[in-house]
Amino acid sequence: DKRITAFNKRIDTFVQSELLKKMDAQYESLIEHFNSALEKQQKTIESMEEKLSQIEAQSGQITGLAPAKIDPSKIVFDGFDNMENMFKDFIEEIISEYSKAEPSKASIYRGFSENVLKALSDEGELEASYILGQRYYESGQIDMAVVEYEKLVDAGDDRCKDRLIEVYKEKSNEGNALYQEKLGFELYRGKIIEKDVDEAIKLLEKAKSNGSPNAKKYLELIRLK
Repeated sequence: DKRITAFNKRIDTFVQSELLKKMDAQYESLIEHFNSALEKQQKTIESMEEKLSQIEAQSGQITGLAPAKIDPSKIVFDGFDNMENMFKDFIEEIISEYSKAEPSKASIYRGFSENVLKALSDEGELEASYILGQRYYESGQIDMAVVEYEKLVDAGDDRCKDRLIEVYKEKSNEGNALYQEKLGFELYRGKIIEKDVDEAIKLLEKAKSNGSPNAKKYLELIRLK
């Protein structure tokens, strides 16, 4: 929370804009549910206008990710038991869904654009790196996904380790010098894959032949040791 607060001081307007977009979308969804219920009870609309204002105020707290503050038992619809129960059931359902939701940081980050996630990732926010990496991977931007996955691995976060190794192997088998270099280095150091120095040397030799700029340095380092 402290890191998010510090970050917001620098790009406060940008981040808040993204949050508001997400809140607006959630609010519109609630309004659609309310309108659907009201259509079934058209005869009671005029008598319930004041109570609907109260519901809208409460729904604002829901979209603000603060379900614990809402107490459905305090919402009263005098003389309209059917509508009262319907709205109370609906609000309790929304609260229940938010209670099962992801932690607030992950939930909020998933609503951010790639530009905001990139800025957060560059600030060292691993959750942003994870979400951004997944987006890149799913959209076929593999090289960009790898950059984000490597940030996680370097920080000791193993959520994307298996996928990262899979990409390394696939690209290496295709003759990609960069990924031969990456996989060779990982095989040598044994951090995210079982150490195999002989195989590491073979891959680094291939990477060197294919034009890798760093493979030669890695090979010299291995032979010195």
